[in-house]
Amino acid sequence: MRGGNPFSVDRTGVIVNPHAGQAPTARRWRAWLPGAQVIETPTIDALMDAVRVLHAADIRLLVSVGGDGSLSRLLSVATRVWGGPRLPMILPAAAGSMNMVARQVGWGRRCVRAAAWVAAQSRAAAPPRVHHVRTLVSGDGTVGLTAGFGAPVRFLASYGAGRPGTRRALAQLAHHAWAGALGRDAADRLLAPLRLRWGEHAPTQPAVWSVGLIMRIDALPLRFRVAPGAQGDTAMHLLSGAPTAGQLVRLLPRLFRGADLPAGALRRHRVGALHLAFDEPTSWMLDGEVYPPAAALRLSDGPVLRIPRPG
Repeated sequence: MRGGNPFSVDRTGVIVNPHAGQAPTARRWRAWLPGAQVIETPTIDALMDAVRVLHAADIRLLVSVGGDGSLSRLLSVATRVWGGPRLPMILPAAAGSMNMVARQVGWGRRCVRAAAWVAAQSRAAAPPRVHHVRTLVSGDGTVGLTAGFGAPVRFLASYGAGRPGTRRALAQLAHHAWAGALGRDAADRLLAPLRLRWGEHAPTQPAVWSVGLIMRIDALPLRFRVAPGAQGDTAMHLLSGAPTAGQLVRLLPRLFRGADLPAGALRRHRVGALHLAFDEPTSWMLDGEVYPPAAALRLSDGPVLRIPRPG
């Protein structure tokens, strides 16, 4: 440790998801960061073992090499092993198909940039400036920054049927928008309504929604600022409602800019927690990963992440 800076390469752990489409190999990370503990994790069991090794080594910086789903799985395991308040600093190195979290906090470029920052930081005289980013946690202990059901899950299902990436996402968005403009069956399937009850402390308020998004960051992939101000807020931001296809198409420019929404089919709420009970078991997603149908879903405050600011 030098000059009050607690970081060094040998106190850095790098978790590489080899299934992430843009992930540099573990061998390359070892070349970029000699002395760092670099572990490839092809399975969830390997991830748990890797996190335990890094916890025992008392690492101070944990680099997640993968996409949003990789980061969510790492945070879920690391929270169980370290405990939320004692997590090391987290750096999301963008190597997945969309990388919405990495983009939000300034790490949405090539992994080599993140590796160069780590190497330089270990020689710096002072600790880095950080973002403090709140997470959410589901009832089963899964940690992430965005959750959703209804149209977001259906969009992911159609997106996942092809080669992932920004082009694929844009093509799917254009397909659904065009279908919505013409009133086609694809838009009806995307916006099929769900009957549910919801509330902050118990699911007491009945609702019919086709869109449910719970955000701890401002923007989705493709830079849609659906929850402006969420990253700096202590509350979770909920976007919900049952818009028609035509209404949703007309709202897309506002959702992209993060503009206010007119009274009507979609509403924004600030909630401290969210309890949901579905009339029928419903699939839900966390950070782009779709989970099996559930009859109920509970989301509450997760650990606060310390994410270094680039530069």
